[in-house]
Amino acid sequence: ENAMATVPLEAQGVFEPFGQRCPGLSGLPPSGDISSARCRLFGGHTHDHDEEVFVHGNSVVWSAGEVVRKRCTMPAQVVAAEHCHFLLGNAGAEGAQGQEPEPSLCVLLA
Repeated sequence: ENAMATVPLEAQGVFEPFGQRCPGLSGLPPSGDISSARCRLFGGHTHDHDEEVFVHGNSVVWSAGEVVRKRCTMPAQVVAAEHCHFLLGNAGAEGAQGQEPEPSLCVLLA
């Protein structure tokens, strides 16, 4: 028998990106227009929170939980910002064995 567990969902309220709630960090003035802002959520390294990449104009805020991991103000308009992993370490003869995935932020400018 193939049984699937179900978990009830609870409404937590309207989602508001962390990057939007910290205007000083996101490059927004406190009363700034956020209509052009973009937010992407992804699973974090631990399972107790998601991570977020918030983009507005030439600013990027990467946060985990409600902690800023990286904040950047770029010299040009941000077209896209994506979370990714790069393998670091000595590849040597073993190839990718022993390499640790390093969380990184890739930003494409106009």
